[in-house]
Amino acid sequence: MIVPISVQKKYAETDLLLYETAKLARQQILGFCEENGYAFKYRKKSVESVFEKIETGRFKRWKELDDLIAFTVVIPTLREEEETIQYFRSSFNCTKLIARGEKKKAPDVFRFDSTRMTCRLKGIPENMLERTDSTVYDVDFEVQICSAFEHAWSVTNHALTYKSDSIDWRRSRLASQMKAAVEQLDTLILCFDTVAGEITKSEHSMTEDKNRIVDICHTWFKRNLIPAELTPKDISRFAGNLYTLINKNGKGKTRELIEKMNKLVQDKKRNDFLMSISLFQYITALLFESGIIEDKASDYVFPIFEEVLDMFPSLATVNHIFDFD
Repeated sequence: MIVPISVQKKYAETDLLLYETAKLARQQILGFCEENGYAFKYRKKSVESVFEKIETGRFKRWKELDDLIAFTVVIPTLREEEETIQYFRSSFNCTKLIARGEKKKAPDVFRFDSTRMTCRLKGIPENMLERTDSTVYDVDFEVQICSAFEHAWSVTNHALTYKSDSIDWRRSRLASQMKAAVEQLDTLILCFDTVAGEITKSEHSMTEDKNRIVDICHTWFKRNLIPAELTPKDISRFAGNLYTLINKNGKGKTRELIEKMNKLVQDKKRNDFLMSISLFQYITALLFESGIIEDKASDYVFPIFEEVLDMFPSLATVNHIFDFD
């Protein structure tokens, strides 16, 4: 497309300043996202996109174009949104906030509605207070905060709808329906436990067995049968791993073996725990020594390391052991 020379010239004049601003802001935002495990995206508008935006007729002057550079922070659920907003308020000079739901819309309308903030770099050095030229501290940039579902919808919708060579009512309708589904998913996550409580439960032996292991583990720690330092990072994942261990290698019915394991730990009353092994490794060793499990599943590898063998030398007979080499 043809972009007027005046627009190209102004864009070129600000390009270096935009680059430097984006570089500094990106370093801060990326650190925050990595610390919290959030996805992160950066983009700088092309000169063509800038010109198309001017042609909307909504802007009086160049300074009003506050999203020439923009960052998207993708949070797992909307529960993390307020904390993210507070981070940007404390780390940058935020001049504008358009919160989710702030824009008026009919209840049967579904469109882009993520929280957006207009920010500037914070902290102007004292020797720059008397400056007359523009600096990175004068450049606005946009921050969008959206859920994982919203981000997926935004990316796919932009590619499927806005990049089309034609305007099709059906495509726009479908995009809105997809956005409605996204809002429903985000809502379900926010009230996940409440909604889950209304679902009719079916019997499922594997789920019940894993849940029994979770209950047993909580009892061990509550009664101080196991040191608190051995608490797994994720008790549900631990229960799943323990279930797989017993189900694949147990000598008998899984539910009965789980109860035997519980009694074994309660009767053992060990005080000589080695803090160099995990709870899973400790339980594995006890189950082997007591004959509750054996090395019988060819597709199962036991996480038995040197530290475990120092404490339980009888486990040296196990064939399927994790190999660091």
